[in-house]
Amino acid sequence: MKCRSEDVFTLFFSPWCWQETEIVVVLDRGIGGAERGMITDVFPERNALQFRAKSWTSAREISFEGVNFSYEGSRAGSALELSEKEWELFVLAEFPNGRSVTFALPKVDTEDTRVA
Repeated sequence: MKCRSEDVFTLFFSPWCWQETEIVVVLDRGIGGAERGMITDVFPERNALQFRAKSWTSAREISFEGVNFSYEGSRAGSALELSEKEWELFVLAEFPNGRSVTFALPKVDTEDTRVA
């Protein structure tokens, strides 16, 4: 479902940041790899956020100028890196240059709170 950037920040990015939710970021539908990490800061006024992957030494800013957003509920992963897990939600950012970033929220097992 297509959505505005204001909605993506309000419904997804800001709450994930405040709650320190661990997510998976997939670059270019899996071609560019995947990283597990957290959103460390959000800047909705300038359409950007900071993401820190577990494998990085510092957070990196991602700007969403000119990006088209969409989101989908739970389904099998759309990228190879996501196909083995269960997911609550996907947010797809499609950039004007053809590149994309998928933000995937892992489904959490409520019995033991581990990521499924």
